[in-house]
Amino acid sequence: MRMKEVSDRLDECYNELEEVKAMPESEVCKLYNADSKSEIIALIYEEITALESYQGEDCSEDDGMDYIGLQLSQGMAVIRW
Repeated sequence: MRMKEVSDRLDECYNELEEVKAMPESEVCKLYNADSKSEIIALIYEEITALESYQGEDCSEDDGMDYIGLQLSQGMAVIRW
């Protein structure tokens, strides 16, 4: 997951949390097929916590690999923009 995806999902979770908090208990239970509103709120908080603590080595666009050097070492053509 890229940082942009993490950030977007985090925004979605915060928006969903606000919507759920504003809904009546019966509507939340029906919409999420849950036993209680607090159960859904706890699940959303759990996802928010996981997203906020996401370290994700794959978040960086630059993985540190010297691709030009690799291509040159293998005799491949290098196209530079």
